[in-house]
Amino acid sequence: MRMGALHLVRFSGAGVGLAFAGLYFGALFLSAFGSSPALGAEGAPRSLSDYRAEAEERTRTPNHKTSPDDIGPDYKKVGNKPRQFDIGVALYDANDFAGAYAIWLPLAQRDDIAAQRNVAHLLRHGKGTPQDLPRALYFYERASEGRLVPAAVNAGLMHLKGEGTPANPETALRYLAVGVQSKHPVALYEVSLMLANGVGVEKNPAKARAYLELSAGTGYAPAVQKLNEVKAADLISAQKKTLPKISPVPKLETEKTKKPRQSLTLPTPSASKNALKTLPVPQAPEHKPALRAELTSGIQLVTPGQGRRFVEGSQLYDAGHYVDAAGVWQSLAEEGVVEAQFRLGELYFQGQGLAQNTPQAVHWLTQAADRGHRGASGLLARANAASQ
Repeated sequence: MRMGALHLVRFSGAGVGLAFAGLYFGALFLSAFGSSPALGAEGAPRSLSDYRAEAEERTRTPNHKTSPDDIGPDYKKVGNKPRQFDIGVALYDANDFAGAYAIWLPLAQRDDIAAQRNVAHLLRHGKGTPQDLPRALYFYERASEGRLVPAAVNAGLMHLKGEGTPANPETALRYLAVGVQSKHPVALYEVSLMLANGVGVEKNPAKARAYLELSAGTGYAPAVQKLNEVKAADLISAQKKTLPKISPVPKLETEKTKKPRQSLTLPTPSASKNALKTLPVPQAPEHKPALRAELTSGIQLVTPGQGRRFVEGSQLYDAGHYVDAAGVWQSLAEEGVVEAQFRLGELYFQGQGLAQNTPQAVHWLTQAADRGHRGASGLLARANAASQ
């Protein structure tokens, strides 16, 4: 039985997207293409807040598992996949994971890449449906084939850690490389460890350090901690190189093995003191600022400040503050940060937080695509087609 609409305070935006636990997966691609809202029991338009309010009411019942009949038949009559997807987001925000899964699964089966990634999250963590790691990996990989970068990173991590499949670093690297090319902080961090340790790839300490610094520059906590450890190890190594070599102390002879006395030349106390006085003082290694350039792999080096601002924009986006997120990414895009150019072009194309503006979308997506951003290239083709 479907419950009637509850007239609660309306929320601005469609709601908060999913984020994976412990790792930075990036924002969900929420759709908003101007679909017509479904009608409620009294013929009034039903907003996403109505769906969320009903879901919150359902979740107050212990051990309740939502079925499509609970949600109501109207969400199926909309005939618009982005609208149905947003209804799933509203249910997820209300902790109605079973309801979100019931809506997203049919969309995922019809090759909606955002729904595929969300379904994979729910299957991976056992939210709203029993945990099924192999099936979660299947949906991550399908979304990755649609060039959804966060899904490729998720698939790479599962192959690397052996979740739902035997661990395979070589396969993991193929998926994580997609994230590296888009400067995804988690992918940069994981590949830096693989390069440093020679796991699934030939050791390359220089490249490992470069990727680690890029990941840390975004504010990704594990990368920041690891980089601090590496710098501390560099300092200790530098100090050891400045210490003089000390000759081994001769062993004392026992009575049984006593040999004829030999004259030993020991340093005088005054000489030892002078030697200690002249020991060089270890100096901290010189800080070398990051170059404003592209690595041979096409990855942009950004300043730590730019990285922190980009993460702030992502957090605003995840919280549904799309206008504020657009403002942060606009300034970074104008500074030449490729990922910000892509995200800003995506907002203009979808009309999310900004008025839909295909020419502006094409402008920013072209800049990102020219710098090698794969996701921008795919979305740019759609934007160009829409503008014709």
